[in-house]
Amino acid sequence: MTHCKRRLATGAILFVGFGIATLSLGWRALWGDEAFAVWASTQPWAQLFQGLDNSPTGYYAALKLARAAFGESVFAIRYGSVLCALVFGALSLRLAGWVLPRAARPAATLLVVAWVALAPLATYYAQEARMYALACALMAGAMLTTTRLATGQGRTAVLWTLYAALSIAAMGVHLYAVAIVAVDAVFLFLLAMRRRVDWRGWATAHAAIALLYGGWFFGIQSRNVQAAHSEGLLPALPTLLANFGQGWLGLTAGATPDPRLWPVAVALAALIVLGLLRGRALRERRALAAGWMLGALAIATLTSSLVPVFHPRYFLFALLPAGLALALGYDRLPRAGRLVTWLVVLALATSGALTLFDRSWAKSRYDELLTLIRREAQPGDGVILQNSDQIFQYAYYGPLPQEPLVVQNNWSEERIAQAYDAYSANHARIWLLNYGRDAIVTPRPLIERRLASVAVRSKLVSGGDSTLALFERIPAEGGPITPRNDRWADGLTLTGWRWRARNIQPGGTLVFDLLWRADAKPSTDYTLFVHLRRGSEDARVAGSDAAPVSGSRPTGGWQSGEAITDTRSLALPPDLPAGEYRLVIGWYRFPSFERPNLADGSGSEVVLTTLTVP
Repeated sequence: MTHCKRRLATGAILFVGFGIATLSLGWRALWGDEAFAVWASTQPWAQLFQGLDNSPTGYYAALKLARAAFGESVFAIRYGSVLCALVFGALSLRLAGWVLPRAARPAATLLVVAWVALAPLATYYAQEARMYALACALMAGAMLTTTRLATGQGRTAVLWTLYAALSIAAMGVHLYAVAIVAVDAVFLFLLAMRRRVDWRGWATAHAAIALLYGGWFFGIQSRNVQAAHSEGLLPALPTLLANFGQGWLGLTAGATPDPRLWPVAVALAALIVLGLLRGRALRERRALAAGWMLGALAIATLTSSLVPVFHPRYFLFALLPAGLALALGYDRLPRAGRLVTWLVVLALATSGALTLFDRSWAKSRYDELLTLIRREAQPGDGVILQNSDQIFQYAYYGPLPQEPLVVQNNWSEERIAQAYDAYSANHARIWLLNYGRDAIVTPRPLIERRLASVAVRSKLVSGGDSTLALFERIPAEGGPITPRNDRWADGLTLTGWRWRARNIQPGGTLVFDLLWRADAKPSTDYTLFVHLRRGSEDARVAGSDAAPVSGSRPTGGWQSGEAITDTRSLALPPDLPAGEYRLVIGWYRFPSFERPNLADGSGSEVVLTTLTVP
């Protein structure tokens, strides 16, 4: 392959990676961490550099500049990360040219570029307004500067200054960059001991790094220790091994990898080890690549107890050194093995790209939830934001016409109850926007339990990291109770039901009580479905699936002999045709959707009543 063809091939790979990251960049809403980064970047410079959380503030400062340059849209806010990913891929080419021997096949260099520029994990985080793409680009710059110092290329004073600046910047964007800087420092120290690099330059550069970065690092050290889990700074061995396995699979196969790809991840790991041990590169260059990779893997694995949930993104900084080692191993393979390696790398890249172009997938749909409130809220409605961590998304996508009650995470239950009572007294309908853990936690948060006791949940919409529910106050008086004796397996018996509100017309609402008795303690949590079906058709035209009492009384917690009143609300479609309809109820287990049968063997569902829409 000629030099010109290699450049064209490299440019094509980088262009494809840039295109994959850019085309779907604005499709999805900002999620919580991105929204926090945007909020942080709006803070005054003085406050920004004083620190806003346990992360370095370098990315927030860079995002402040990027917003001024590109704008405030979701696409513009994320675009800086795409550019950093492009730089990261370009620098991988230069590093591959230093690590790989001159006799290496040209395709080995291109493999490094493809591994970095098309990697599912790298592409995923090139689409987020977070620090990872910038940190990777800065670390790659520091690594490249280290190689230039090792070979004596360029003006020494300029290189040492650039080395120190890139090292400080990388650590100022992400803490894990310290692993790469430490490996660079040791490598250059050993060369200085052999008088291959300038000793005074090494000492001056690292003194500057220690003075400028050390103050900040030790300033947050106590907060990092406080954030550690109760098991201590280092995780237990089983946790450590599980985190390493999860991280390595994600590094090779993407942020949300298919566990069936484990054999592929293991095979790539074997090829990487082969490259580090038997590659044709100079021993010291293989050692440096190994140090970069092992350092990045070790710091992410050994400190994994400092984060609530370990995620493959913490291995992202090992991507480039792993690619260098992979190319060394690739260079030792026969032709068939090299072809298979390329096919695997391209197949993984394709899989990651398909995820990004799937419009049904999103971490967050917070913008859609606020749009729903704006479109359907009525005069006098209230809005409660459960979990104050969502205020950063609300700051970007809000405000709403209604003044919301923001439930602060540090409030006591007594204070939450007082705030709820004062706020809800003025609103007949309340939109409850749950965020993060509060969207899935059991038992449900206090406010949701209070709402479920006096109101019926007439709408429930999932938004990725959030859920939106509409609660409407239950009419004080209900109609007469219609007795029933419908008995399902596992002790679930419907003893009766009654109307509370019956507006049988297009766009109307049905509100009714279902009276349940536990003949035995149910063995698991069931979901109750309420479907409105036309005539004898099975397809539903309206429905509500939820655990009893707006999710606050799961069946697994029922006691034998206990009576439960579950109030349901069913919104009828505004275009509902005239005709006869059936109101059908039944139970199922989620996620298997297995239904318990009725004790009389007549099936798994019953018709509660029939309705006529004029």
